[in-house]
Amino acid sequence: READLMARLPVNEQFNANRDAAVMENWRRRQADWARLNKALASKAGKRATDTVLVRSEGFREKVEELAAIQAAIPPQEKYAGAFWEMGLRSQGQRYAQVGNIFSGLFCPLQDDRPVHFLVRRPGVALLGPSLVRTDTGELRPMKTWRDSAYLQAKQRRLGARIREVNPVPRVSELDAAAAEGLLVRGRDLLDWALESSAEHFEDCALPL
Repeated sequence: READLMARLPVNEQFNANRDAAVMENWRRRQADWARLNKALASKAGKRATDTVLVRSEGFREKVEELAAIQAAIPPQEKYAGAFWEMGLRSQGQRYAQVGNIFSGLFCPLQDDRPVHFLVRRPGVALLGPSLVRTDTGELRPMKTWRDSAYLQAKQRRLGARIREVNPVPRVSELDAAAAEGLLVRGRDLLDWALESSAEHFEDCALPL
C-alpha cells in the first residue's frame, strides 16, 4: 500500500517523504568520516585523539558562546556607564561614538544587540584539557585553560543569575550523557501522519446532525 501511494506522489513529494531518513544517514556517515580522519591525524602528529584541532574546535566554540553570554549579561548601567541615558533614549538602544578627533565630524552608531544564543555542540562530549608530556617520564600533565581564569570565574559567579536569564541554554558543564539519553525523538511515516491528521481535521469540521 505504501509503495503504491509513494509511486503516485510527485517526485518532489517522494524526496520530502524520505528526507529525514536521508539526513540522519548522511549525519552518521559524516561522523564516521570525521572519526577516521581525526584518528589518522592524531596518529600522524603523535597526539591524543582529543588533542587535534578537529576536537579542540568545539572547545573554542564553547569559549566564544560563554564570553558572549557574559557580555550580554552585564547590566546596561555598568556596560555603558555615562552613556547609559543615551542608550535608553526613546528606547532605541543606540548611541553614537565619535571617530577621530573633535573636528572629524564622523560618528559610528553603536547598537545594543542581544543575539539569541544557540548551543552548537554535541551534548555529553566532555573535552579534556590540553596536556604536556614530560620528557623524562612521558607522563601527561594537564595545563590550565581559559576556564581556570580567576577573572572569568568571578564574573560567572557575580552574573550567574543574569546569565541564566539572558541565556537559558545550559552550559556544557551542565550537560551530561545521562541527560542526553533521556531525550526521546519519535518519528512516524509521513503518509500515516497525513492520513490521521486529515481524518481528525474532517471530524472536527463535521457539522452536527
